[in-house]
Formats: sequence, structure tokens, C-alpha cells
Amino acid sequence: MSLKVFKSKAYISRLIPYSFILGLTASLYSCQWGDEIVSLVQPNPDDFAVLYSDTSTVQFSTVVYDSLMTGGVDRLIVGQYNDPYLGAVTAQGFTQPELQGSITLPDDAVYDSLDVFLNYDGYYYGDTTQVMKLSVHAVTEDILLRSSYFNTSVLPYDEAPLGTLEFRPRPSLDSVKVRLSDELGLKIFDLAKNNLMRNSSDWYNVLQGITLKGDSEDNNVILGIAMPGTGAGIRLHYHVKGLEGNTVYKEVVALNYSYNKVMNDRTGTELATGTGTKRIAIPSEKTNNMSFIQEGMGVFTRVDFPYFDQLKYAKYSVANRALLKIYPVNQSVTERYNAPSNLYLYYVNKNNEFGSEQPYSPQALASLDGRTQITGTYIDNIIDNEQYYVFDVSAFISNIMFSDYKIDSGLGIFTSELVSGSYPEARMGFAKGVSRLVIGNQKMKIGSKNSKLELYYTTVKYE
Repeated sequence: MSLKVFKSKAYISRLIPYSFILGLTASLYSCQWGDEIVSLVQPNPDDFAVLYSDTSTVQFSTVVYDSLMTGGVDRLIVGQYNDPYLGAVTAQGFTQPELQGSITLPDDAVYDSLDVFLNYDGYYYGDTTQVMKLSVHAVTEDILLRSSYFNTSVLPYDEAPLGTLEFRPRPSLDSVKVRLSDELGLKIFDLAKNNLMRNSSDWYNVLQGITLKGDSEDNNVILGIAMPGTGAGIRLHYHVKGLEGNTVYKEVVALNYSYNKVMNDRTGTELATGTGTKRIAIPSEKTNNMSFIQEGMGVFTRVDFPYFDQLKYAKYSVANRALLKIYPVNQSVTERYNAPSNLYLYYVNKNNEFGSEQPYSPQALASLDGRTQITGTYIDNIIDNEQYYVFDVSAFISNIMFSDYKIDSGLGIFTSELVSGSYPEARMGFAKGVSRLVIGNQKMKIGSKNSKLELYYTTVKYE
């Protein structure tokens, strides 16, 4: 193999821009930001420049799922509140208590009470300073008869409560205990005394499940109850004859299989007509220049860069780094409706579904295949009075620029991380909360700023 050396200065000068661009292009696919980029021919520093732009078009839209899988979650949520942007939100948790072995009692045992013990996991959304009324109801259908549950799933239950509790749901609260009906307690106690509480079938004949709900007059807060394996369960209290002052309890069942029913009345809101198929995203221009994220209801923001592929036609230019900066709407973040500490970007296809099938360099988009996320941390800049999130979307932008295909994919913004597997959106915090965020698009000024794409790119002079 021979190597030909050309001495023509004119030829070399024409080769330099191409060599430099090729070097930069290769680096975007094989290097991380900050790595040294080396080209075969080093150009004169005066022949290229790194430029900055924040005027690229960024489209924000809202995707509203018709339902969200919420079965098998490790947190029950209960209560309701009125959101000034997204309307009334109501959460009701369903669970099936599971018998832990047989229930055996001493011959001289005397019944005292029956209660459900609930561990508060620290999650709340809304106002915790007001009194909340919690009620427990008997579910009248076996939860395990269905293979999957969504936020819209309905299970029949007895409207008459087994027990109620009024309390102030302070964030420092560790647990709550709701005393249940003595009628139910005595029934369980008598069956156990007669050795008729030996297995789960015996238990289900008495109680197939329970549901936790807030009072319809309360519109303050939604709480999280830790489930399962946290000590939450139904407890039977009794004492032995002659020792009336020494009440003991027996944990007869643990709260196990569960799902959350979460409903949203959006009447009078920007998303009043935004229900139905998830395939059609609602442009932010149709929702007063805002887009939305809401847990528990399957609402997330989609971001697209519709004209960015045109940059590949700009002669001798290449993108080095791209930062997406988004701003919550003024006064939408308050002490009651706090902003998520992090947001997470995921690749979504044209149907707003997670996936890794892309017609362009899947390797370069390995961090956006529905399994690994790009994280944006909430920044509260007190000095400049700015609150925003920043995401490094360089890999995604690079693929748009260098693809030979029309890109119809976008980025979905969520308030929690996904877990790989089928229905990834169902296996994350997104299915067990009601937190939300309201985002302003490029047309809405948030103070003196608006959401934007900050682009750093290199251009090479050619004469």
C-alpha cells in the first residue's frame, strides 16, 4: 500500500475543513463531552470558531394517557386536593390483607379490638396542616381475580366504613392506626378461638380486601402509605382472663397485593378536553403556552426539536454541546405544590411510547432507550430569582443532525425514574404519586427568561 503526498497548498486548504468536520463528527459518536478531539489535519485557529445560540425552536406538548398501570405498587395513596392548574385529584388505595399462618389464641383469651396499622412513608402532596378524615372499607371482590390494575380500575366495596380516623397528616408522622368494626373483630376472634382461621381461604371468606379513602369534603392533601413488607397490617387485640390490664395484639394479616385508583376532574382546566389516546400530544400553544406533568394520571411533557435537522445543511458546522433549559410557570411552584427535585428525560417514539427502535445509530442513543435516563436537577437560583431544570441533550441532538432519515422521535419528561421491562411507566414512582409540574414554553416569559435550547457549535471558514 502506497501513500501519495500532495504538495499543493490549494488542495490542502480545501482538505482542512472536511478533515476537521469529520474529526468532530466522529468524536460525537465515540467520545464524551470534554474528551480531546484530534483531526488528521490541524486547521489554523483563525479558520474556525465556537459559537453559541439559544434561538432554536423547541416544541412542548402534553401527552395524556387514558389510563396508567398502578397495580403492584409499594405505596398506597389516599386523599384528595384541588389543583389550580389540573383540577380535582382523588386517590384511593386498595389492598388485600394476607393471612400470616393460622390464627391461634389461648383458651382464656378475651377480645379487645381490631385495627389496621398503617405506616406513613413520608410522601404527601398538598396541605398537611388541615385535619384529614380517613375511612377504611371492606372490598367485596377478590383482588387476585384480575391480572392487572390501572388508575381507572374499579373494585366494588361496602360504602359503610369499617372504621374512620380524623388526624392532622404532619410530614413527621410515622404511622396511623384505625380501629375497625367490633362486629368484624368479634367474628374473626370467634373463628380463631374455634380453630377456623387456618389459612388464606378461611380469611378471604371473612374479608377479601380493604380500601382506604379520604372524606369527600376534604380537599387538602394526598398521603402515601408504605406497602408491603413494612409492618402494615390488621391486628387483633385481646387479653387473658385475670390480666385485663395487659392487652396484647396478634398481627393476623399483612397488607400485600395492592393498587391505586386515581381520578382527575379537569373541568375548567387547560386539559379539560385532553383525555383519550396517548398517541396524540396536545401542543402547548393550545394550552395557554403551558405543558404539564402529573403522576398517577399518566400525564407527561413531550419535547421536540422540529427544525434542528436543518443545521446539517449549514456548511462546515457541527454541534458540540446542547443544553435544554426549562422553566416552571411563575407561582405554579409553592410550598404546597413543590417542584420535583429531579426530572428525567426518556426517548419516546412518534406514538409517545418508550422504545429503542430507531432508524439512526442506536448505539449513540443508548442512554435514551427507555431504560437509562438523562437527569435534570431543580435549580433555585436565589440571587437571580430563577428556578429551572437543565438537561444535557447533546447525544440526541447529534443524532438528529447526522441522521439520513426524518426524525419523528422526541423526549418525554417524567418526575421519576423508569424501570426496564414491559409497561415501564407502571414500574416507577410515576404510578404511586400525584406530584405535578407546569412548564412554560418558549412563548411564555418566566420573569425575563423562557425555556430554550442552548447550543454550542463549531463552524469552519472556507474560502
